[in-house]
Amino acid sequence: MVDFVFWSLRLGGAEIVTLSLLNALSSGGYTCKVYSLHSGSLVPKYNQYITHSIHDGFLLNLLNLFRLFNFKSHPVVSLGLRASLITTLILFFTRRRIIWILHQNHSGVLQQSSFLSVVFLKLFVYLFSRRVYKVIAVSDGVRKDAILRFPSLSDKIITIYNLVSIPKVYSPAPKKSDLELLFVGRLSSEKNLPLLLESVSLLPSDLDWHLTILGSGPEQEFLHNLSSELCINNRVEFVGQVDNVGDYIARSNMILLTSLYEGLPTVLIEALLLDTPGISVDVPSGPSEIYRLGGGRLVAEYKASDFARAIQDEFLSPSIINSKIKDRFSTNNLLERYIDVLFRN
Repeated sequence: MVDFVFWSLRLGGAEIVTLSLLNALSSGGYTCKVYSLHSGSLVPKYNQYITHSIHDGFLLNLLNLFRLFNFKSHPVVSLGLRASLITTLILFFTRRRIIWILHQNHSGVLQQSSFLSVVFLKLFVYLFSRRVYKVIAVSDGVRKDAILRFPSLSDKIITIYNLVSIPKVYSPAPKKSDLELLFVGRLSSEKNLPLLLESVSLLPSDLDWHLTILGSGPEQEFLHNLSSELCINNRVEFVGQVDNVGDYIARSNMILLTSLYEGLPTVLIEALLLDTPGISVDVPSGPSEIYRLGGGRLVAEYKASDFARAIQDEFLSPSIINSKIKDRFSTNNLLERYIDVLFRN
């Protein structure tokens, strides 16, 4: 049996890919249970793994975590630093095998935090590090960043990529232009979508292009207004959240990413598995590992003109995606590595 602890079950990349891990473990005969410190829109998708109520209030959900307090050696997996620190505090004097999963670099987050917050965070990580069995980083970039920021964990941090299921393609959405562009993700500041909109606004006026944006978030209204200001609102479509992401990926010429930071952007892998190349800014971790063997292009700097040029180059000479690129993200191989960490010495 393995217990998973989330900070929240809102719609997010880390939460979605972890569901793939739970499903794979369950299919292999392992019993999984889910706890979360906050509710969210993903609760119905996790229902089969939730054996207790997940409340709207943090304190009631925190009390639920004390159900994990026992002296068995079953593994418990926590996602992200906040959930991991709370879980480790509760289980410090038990025999539980505690495993953290880190899905993002923490450099940007720490730089935006107050000095005291950073000091306390690093102190707690140091104090709890001896009770942590392993820390799974979802990319080499995340691993290197974690070693730099939390050296007390350095000998316990390993890299295992996310388990990514091939998105189902029900009925590919009809093309609306010669060049179909796609963004999938949360409409929030770290995704740096103003750069994306500025980039596509620089594409040649005679190029027949269309950008679909899948997702929602706090910057949605701002981005709507920006597309109007850039006079591209007739070519940019805000669709919102959808269940049939695979249909949109399958019809697209390429998928685009302009994030300020990433862990391992799942959507780029999903696109590769559906033979859709991508273009991404070369953030410190994630995209460069995904496109190490090809399948996409990296833009070195946060320049709209460079990103626009990369879109045109990819359109004229599409990246080749072969089986060797896809095999790196084989579910069977990655699942075996997770099982080693969870259940074997």
